[in-house]
Amino acid sequence: MRLSIDAERHAAMKGEIEQGLRTRIASTRQRLQQLCDGAATTSHTYCDYAERLDAAGVELVPVTQLDGAN
Repeated sequence: MRLSIDAERHAAMKGEIEQGLRTRIASTRQRLQQLCDGAATTSHTYCDYAERLDAAGVELVPVTQLDGAN
């Protein structure tokens, strides 16, 4: 399993950065990445990871590649 902490990240977009500076609130994507990182660092199994995200109000939607690609 490839946890979010190992996945490549897209850089924040200009609009996200500017909005964050104006409002002092992280964008939804940045907040989601923070939640995923926190859950990943303390989880030993996928179930632990999913439970921690669920407790934070994040619903995981597993996707299965039919052609076997990761």
